[in-house]
Amino acid sequence: MPRPSILPLLALLAAPALEAQSAESIALKGADVAIYNLAGVVRVERGSGRDVSVEVRRGGNDGARLKLETGEVRGRQALRIVYDADRVVYPKLGRWSNTTINVASDGTFGDSRRDSEDRWKGWRPWGRGDRVRISGNGDGMEAWADLVVRVPQGVTLRLRHAVGEVHADGTDGRLDIDVATAAVDVANTKGALVVDAGSGAVSVTGSSGEISLDLGSGSARLSKLAATDLAVDVGSGGVTGDNISVSGRFSLDAGSGSCELTALAARRSRIDVGSGGLRAEFATDVDDLDVDAGSGSVTLGFPDSVGAEVDIETGSGGISSDFAVQVNRTDRHRLVGTVGDGKGRIHVGAGSGGVRLRKLGNTK
Repeated sequence: MPRPSILPLLALLAAPALEAQSAESIALKGADVAIYNLAGVVRVERGSGRDVSVEVRRGGNDGARLKLETGEVRGRQALRIVYDADRVVYPKLGRWSNTTINVASDGTFGDSRRDSEDRWKGWRPWGRGDRVRISGNGDGMEAWADLVVRVPQGVTLRLRHAVGEVHADGTDGRLDIDVATAAVDVANTKGALVVDAGSGAVSVTGSSGEISLDLGSGSARLSKLAATDLAVDVGSGGVTGDNISVSGRFSLDAGSGSCELTALAARRSRIDVGSGGLRAEFATDVDDLDVDAGSGSVTLGFPDSVGAEVDIETGSGGISSDFAVQVNRTDRHRLVGTVGDGKGRIHVGAGSGGVRLRKLGNTK
């Protein structure tokens, strides 16, 4: 007696899994588009044609429940991935990890945080919409959406992503990324770049244009940048950078955490460090440098050619200079004078910790 084949049954059982892994394609028209997604991995790359194309791959036991909705939101075309639950489970977030945000019924979130200059103010669990808790484990809707977003040249992308990862490479246009708890990695982009992260590491490499980074907590890594203006604001976490060129103004505000910058070419800079040491090596002369450090040592390196009026003051800690200083005023905790031709300005205020002006190439 022939045995019944189990292949049709296996095919039926496998169909939902295969369907869940297949990509769904969506096109967004217009020069300014938005994407909203609560969980997953997002990859952004340069695309061809006129429209933004999005490949969506659902994941999780409840991935089929995700709704992919498109249409105009606040004047721009948007893709909204709607999670029909107030508790979402994303295992990659990690066991016992969770974050909470407010989500409107249409799947949008974060837009109420803008101020009059269209800048973001940081993640808040309150505001417009219903509260949604995203956890690494436990009860809830286990679902996420992994996206590949291809953006044509000159198109603005506004990405609102709660948890997971964001990777962007090679785009040429304004890129505005906002995440709650996610790692963000940006490389080789051209055009304005805005990254706002509630928590998570942010890395930007090989990018050019106006760049603004705002991190609540987490480290920032910068490398090989050619920025018109560069603004970095970190609440808690270290900042490292190398080979950074800024034609306009450079600003760094770090609440806590050490900051180390090498090969920095920025003639106008404002650096504010609450706690943690600062080490900055400038590859060029400076026109205007203002440093304020609450606690921790400050070491500023310059080439031999540096020329500036210097005013250095510490609450406690010594002051030293590898450069010859024509002293106008000095006491135990303050030094006022001129280095080189005196054309620039260097002002340093340190609450506690020593200050050193270091000549680059001096290994001591």
